[in-house]
Amino acid sequence: SQQALDIARELGDRSTAAFALTHLGHAHLGLAETAVARTAYQQAYEIRTELGESALALESLAGLARTYPPASAEALAHTTAILTYLQENNLTGSEQPLRIYLTCYQILHAHQDARAPSLLQNAQQLLNDRANHIGDPVVRQSFLENVPTHRALRDLIADRDVLPPAGTG
Repeated sequence: SQQALDIARELGDRSTAAFALTHLGHAHLGLAETAVARTAYQQAYEIRTELGESALALESLAGLARTYPPASAEALAHTTAILTYLQENNLTGSEQPLRIYLTCYQILHAHQDARAPSLLQNAQQLLNDRANHIGDPVVRQSFLENVPTHRALRDLIADRDVLPPAGTG
């Protein structure tokens, strides 16, 4: 991701730079390098906002929210900004909409926010819709179980029995 960022900056390709920054944020957050991740996500968010890439900006904003403890005011503020966007828009055009939903749910749940269950239902519906478009049952099962975000959502849904599992209706 760092090499991609360097090349994108050299070429003046701000959109690609924002992709690279978001993925650098993911990598640094995975390594528990929170401050570095926060900086990368913030830079990506600013670029996306300037370029009018709203759905992609939400990916960076959700990443930024993940750099704070879920019960923090900062995490809730970033989540609230995402939810405000979702009142009038959807996540079409984002790379990982289910990661955005999972992040928002986790933060709302940490705040005991009444919006958490309906957000989880929306995430489950999107996950089911995507899974049900996969014809091969082995590939569908892999999609649901081997992608960490999808597996986490399924576990949350199973704990709450929100909607029937994908492939059952």
